[in-house]
Amino acid sequence: MRQFILTALMMTVNNYNTNNMKKFHPYNDLTGKSSICAQLNTTKWFLGIQLIIVLILFTFSISLAQNSNIFQVSDNRSEVISVLSTDSNIDVEHFMRLRYDLQPTIFIENNSIANISEEGISVVRLDDMSSNEILKNDIPGFHTSELLFISIKKASDLQQQIDVQTLTNFDRLKYIFILSYISVSDEDIHNLLINADASISIIYSLATEN
Repeated sequence: MRQFILTALMMTVNNYNTNNMKKFHPYNDLTGKSSICAQLNTTKWFLGIQLIIVLILFTFSISLAQNSNIFQVSDNRSEVISVLSTDSNIDVEHFMRLRYDLQPTIFIENNSIANISEEGISVVRLDDMSSNEILKNDIPGFHTSELLFISIKKASDLQQQIDVQTLTNFDRLKYIFILSYISVSDEDIHNLLINADASISIIYSLATEN
């Protein structure tokens, strides 16, 4: 996508320059030096506009790329498998076990941690977005967790941004699964989970579909 945009714009610039060089060649221009200078100024202005457009579209394409590891699924297991199988970076079988099978889990709610298994934690479940600061703490179970399960229960939860880069104790984190009880979009999820590494797959489902 990014390469296509850049190629198209470069072709536009080249065509513009070629056509105008023919039209305003100094030997063909009867109006003299002033016309050549005016044309050079016009060309500079045009190239400046093109550069701005390139930068805007380049930024937009980066944003699309960052969103490419966000997947919306229902709770139909066959559909989940079908959607996630489109990404070769996802171990679908492993994700399904983490998501649907009983796993040693840490539960976080009301700014406290409950039901901590002794060892071998593979899932951390955040059931209260206002408690998300706990995720920055150095808790032993975080180091072995591969799935972070987040519940979105109300619109204000979307304002509780999580900077994924600050979750430095989640050494093995591979998946973030969000179960939302309100309508959300890819953009909402992207804005909620900022600075998410491309190696982490973000999967969300609407509770109304469950």
